[in-house]
Amino acid sequence: MSVCDDVKKAFPEMKLWTELSSADLTERGFLICAKYDKYWKGPHCEGIYCGVELKDCKDRGRLVGSFHTHPTLFGEKGDFFSADDFSRALERDQKFACIGYMDGEKAKLRCASTDIPREIRPESPWMHKLSAAHIGSKRYDDGRIYLRKHYTEMPPQEAERRLADLKKEYRKMREQLRALEINPCEAEL
Repeated sequence: MSVCDDVKKAFPEMKLWTELSSADLTERGFLICAKYDKYWKGPHCEGIYCGVELKDCKDRGRLVGSFHTHPTLFGEKGDFFSADDFSRALERDQKFACIGYMDGEKAKLRCASTDIPREIRPESPWMHKLSAAHIGSKRYDDGRIYLRKHYTEMPPQEAERRLADLKKEYRKMREQLRALEINPCEAEL
C-alpha cells in the first residue's frame, strides 16, 4: 500500500475537510503522528497558513507527516505543494506531506515523500521566492474572494487579461514545485 492509501484509511474526515475548503476557501489541516505502529491525528488548524503553522505532535507520538487542504485558485486545482509546504515539511523532518484538493466534483489526496537528505535539500530562499510569485507576491486571508471582488471593479477585458496572467504564473509555479516531489501518489477520497 502507498502512503496515500494508508493516510486515506486512517483519516476518513479528509474528504469532508477538502470539500469544505473548496466551499469556503479556507485551508484546514493536521499533523500526522505515529505511535504504536499506527497513525494518529496531531494538532489541527484552519486558515490561510494552516499547513505551515503547526509545529509538533506533543504527546501523540513522533511527527511523520502532515495533511492540509488547498482550495481552488483562479479556477485551477490546488494539486501541488507550495514552496512554504515543502519548506516547513523539511524543517520539521517529516517523512511525507499530503494535500487535499478538488478535481471537479471529486475530493482527491496527493502525498509525496519529504524524507530528503539535508545535503541535497533545495535551498529555502529559492523556494520562498517561488512562493512569493503566488497571488502577485501578496497573501490574502480570503484568497479568491478578494481577487474576484477586485476584478469586478476593473473593466471586464482588463480583469480577464489579469486573470489569464495569474493562471499562467500559477501553472508555471505548479510545474516547478511538482518537479521537487519524490514518490508522489494520488487517491480519490
